Amino acid sequence: MVDTYSIPLTSHRQVVGAALVFVKRVLRKMLKPVFMRQVAYNEANTRVVQTLASEIQRLATEVERLAAQRPGPGRPAERAHSR
Repeated sequence: MVDTYSIPLTSHRQVVGAALVFVKRVLRKMLKPVFMRQVAYNEANTRVVQTLASEIQRLATEVERLAAQRPGPGRPAERAHSR
């Protein structure tokens, strides 16, 4: 991951360039907490999605296993309780 916070801020404008760079630095400093919260949120969502994907895969495997046990055409049904 690229650390965008360490990318130098510049301006090609000669007259107001220094003022623009100053404003960019102030904005960067003010917005850093917001961006850090967004990164943490995105990381948490990534973990949730990975966990859900694993659970979906596990459940799909379980469904396949149960479907293979189900009686099909030409196979007699097994009784759970015999009397």
